[in-house]
Amino acid sequence: MIVRSWATAILLFLASTAFAAKETDPAKLAQTHGYVRVSLPQLQSPATFKLHNLKTNKNTGFKHQPEDGPYSFGAWVPEGDYEIADTPGQFVVKKGEMTELGAVLKIQLGGYEYVWLPLQHKEAAAEAEAAKTRLGALIGNVTAWQAPAPSMPIKSPVPASNQGLVIELLESYGRKVNKPPMAKQLREARTFETLIPLARQAVAPMVEEPGVDGQSNLYYGADFGQIRVRHADGTWGVVDSGTLDEIASVEGSDSRLVAGTRRGQILTSPDLGATWTLVKHLDRDEIVADIDRVGPRWFVIAPQSAGLADPWTLAGRVRVYSGVADDLSDLALLKELSIPKNTFGRLVGVAQPIVGQAQGTTYLINTMKELQALDTTSMTWRTLSAPHTINSFQISRDGTLLTINKIQGAFSKMSLSSDGGATWKQTSRPPYVISDAVFETPESGEAMRINLGAFANALEIYAYDPKIGDWRKTGETPAGCHVMLRDASYRQRFCLTTGGTILDQKEGGWAVEFANE
Repeated sequence: MIVRSWATAILLFLASTAFAAKETDPAKLAQTHGYVRVSLPQLQSPATFKLHNLKTNKNTGFKHQPEDGPYSFGAWVPEGDYEIADTPGQFVVKKGEMTELGAVLKIQLGGYEYVWLPLQHKEAAAEAEAAKTRLGALIGNVTAWQAPAPSMPIKSPVPASNQGLVIELLESYGRKVNKPPMAKQLREARTFETLIPLARQAVAPMVEEPGVDGQSNLYYGADFGQIRVRHADGTWGVVDSGTLDEIASVEGSDSRLVAGTRRGQILTSPDLGATWTLVKHLDRDEIVADIDRVGPRWFVIAPQSAGLADPWTLAGRVRVYSGVADDLSDLALLKELSIPKNTFGRLVGVAQPIVGQAQGTTYLINTMKELQALDTTSMTWRTLSAPHTINSFQISRDGTLLTINKIQGAFSKMSLSSDGGATWKQTSRPPYVISDAVFETPESGEAMRINLGAFANALEIYAYDPKIGDWRKTGETPAGCHVMLRDASYRQRFCLTTGGTILDQKEGGWAVEFANE
């Protein structure tokens, strides 16, 4: 009976789900099918985004079409009436014609729920034009569709652990305990006019290191082209860079901002985000992971994505670009470096590994096995060997001490150098799992630890005690804090909760600066 029920469930699933037409010859498909195109900037593969045929009650998936643009997906489907699941508004697909859905964003509401936000955008229009050109005479009319309203709230699917019932129950409990609070205003926004500005204001920073402008404002990259801004007075705002791509890095210099995206765009603004210009487009598989300015010289660090489901799984190449023009108009390839293949370029709660930092006039870049050091005066390189893997590195505030951390559970290690990386001394480390750690002097250090022993998200604060030659716990972050954002000194300071609330760590405790619940 159990086997029969399982088999029946599989058959029902297969009956209700279809995929893009198996016929691969567009000339033949165009005789009976229409082409539906959409830009999905946040998704590598649109597993949850499907077309629903109102007559057959079947769902159809999309195929990535990178030749039309990095976000472009398309599907040949039989002509008929369709809708996007849980989204108001129907549209008609006609044979030999193209239906253009524009861009669709996935907006998180908290509580493991999201909505689809369809909108028209210049980048989606450019991808639609590329698709039309590629398909040529096979496509007659192009009909643009705009949903009358965002989708209804949709529950995020729970991924199976495939590790047995006990693990499934434990993970289910963990999800319940760590459930992000619902953003009430976002959930109740049922029109584009109300949802779009709220979504922009509520989008959580995705980059731990900020850019800093001449007024001490901090800029953190976020999703769908947004940049969260912490003003010097502690209030938070948002800047729209004009792209749909994820902003993977930001740097500031006086009134100029420079932003890099996950798919290789480098954008610059001379007026603190009021206007933006695309100054360079690297290869699409290059993530602009870090941007720095050392003296008059700009540096851009761009590791290559391995092209896997997680785009932050890196291949073995890192390119370093540089230029001295204020607007980055002379930016050019400076050096190509190697890193271990399948390095995780970003893990939630853990220091980002492939970054650069300045120690005086020396620019240091982490390549995991060693540090690459560039003398920015003579423009000569040297390699600083390390006694262990480098998952993160830090420079003391006075610039005299280097800390390198190997973050690998029970095998984690820490080492210090007081001579610019020529020699290293291993020292005791905080309990694992380490988020990041730094020594300011050989006798004083601070660290953040991810506590995986309890189900609730918790970060613990540690300080180095020279009397015992080890680390001791000095405090905890507020409940729900899962990421620490850095300040202008590259120290972990601001708590980002699972619900998108941001708190500042002060001497008297924690103060809410932006509330998103």
